[in-house]
Amino acid sequence: MLGSRSGNVNARSRDGDKAMRLAFVALGLLLAGVAIGLHWVPWSDDTVRQAIVQESVAAYLATGQTCPCPYSLNGTGRRCMGQSEYGRTRATLVCYPEDVTDAMVRRWRDIPR
Repeated sequence: MLGSRSGNVNARSRDGDKAMRLAFVALGLLLAGVAIGLHWVPWSDDTVRQAIVQESVAAYLATGQTCPCPYSLNGTGRRCMGQSEYGRTRATLVCYPEDVTDAMVRRWRDIPR
């Protein structure tokens, strides 16, 4: 009886080893597939310009103020239009991709993200 038990233990151990090897192979294939599928594609200048606009507006809103841009909505749900900060301080607030200079795009790309 004791002999048959140890045979079962060895069989289970072999099954466990086989399952572990299979899991490692599957994990390896998964990681290889992910590595092949992931490749870095640089953002276009237009995409960077959009990101700069979003970051500028988010930074302004983080100060607790409202109406950064003419297209923004105020507290009552109306467009800010002429009441926006954009009309007052264009140098510090970027609301449109056309406001983003090439130098700003280069600086944005230089910052590690």
